[in-house]
Amino acid sequence: MTSTLAPWFLVVLDAAGICLFISFWAIWHAYWRVFPTSQEKALWLVGVVMLPVLGGLAYLFFGRNRGRSSR
Repeated sequence: MTSTLAPWFLVVLDAAGICLFISFWAIWHAYWRVFPTSQEKALWLVGVVMLPVLGGLAYLFFGRNRGRSSR
């Protein structure tokens, strides 16, 4: 089946999968972290959900180290 798909379509599909993975990972990671305030946690979650690619990348670079592990 993959031989009938155009190569550019597979590249687009891979890029979309990577973007979705980053967004879902950011949501999962932010949900299980303890942030200094609950408002900051909510802001990160809303940002990632409302701006999937940009919010996920912003969380990856800036928000990931703001929270600490809940364990």
